[in-house]
Amino acid sequence: MELSEKSLKNVIKSLNEFKVQYDEGVKNAIKTATDAMYESVLRYCYDNGISEHTSSIHKEYDETTNTGRVWTDDEVIIFNEMGT
Repeated sequence: MELSEKSLKNVIKSLNEFKVQYDEGVKNAIKTATDAMYESVLRYCYDNGISEHTSSIHKEYDETTNTGRVWTDDEVIIFNEMGT
């Protein structure tokens, strides 16, 4: 970087591009982690003989808040995971 107006504008442009790419990377990481957790929960159910309950496992990703979640309201899965 030089101490010139053009050089400073190039640095600002590069930093703004980096921020966009960074934000996109974080968004993709959250989506990927949500998908991986969902697949992990399904695998756990299959491995423990409760595969008939997998239709009640849900996942969602909210682009507005950049949050993902995996959940169920099936008591068999909840009791199997947490104990009775």
